[in-house]
Amino acid sequence: MGAEETELEMVRRHVREGGEHLANQRALIARLRAAHLPTEEAEGLLDTFEELQRQHRAHLARIEGKRDDTPPPDLITAGGAQCRSSRPGPVRDAAGETGWGEGG
Repeated sequence: MGAEETELEMVRRHVREGGEHLANQRALIARLRAAHLPTEEAEGLLDTFEELQRQHRAHLARIEGKRDDTPPPDLITAGGAQCRSSRPGPVRDAAGETGWGEGG
């Protein structure tokens, strides 16, 4: 946080920069796939960036005095819970509680 940057400005910057990191990582994965190169490590890093972005957005929501009830766009509904793809990851139950579990 810069000397003239407020906490709110810093968190907004983190959300903005996080979005840029996600876009760059997705583009990298696309280039690797196009070149028929392995993508596992890049996809693992993308998962980490996505989790960090969820944390940044939740922090922003807390600072702005809001509760972020909107699931991230990469979450889908499956059997009453919202989860990501078929890989283990964040799961939001019907009550909106988030935890880690097997997606699908």
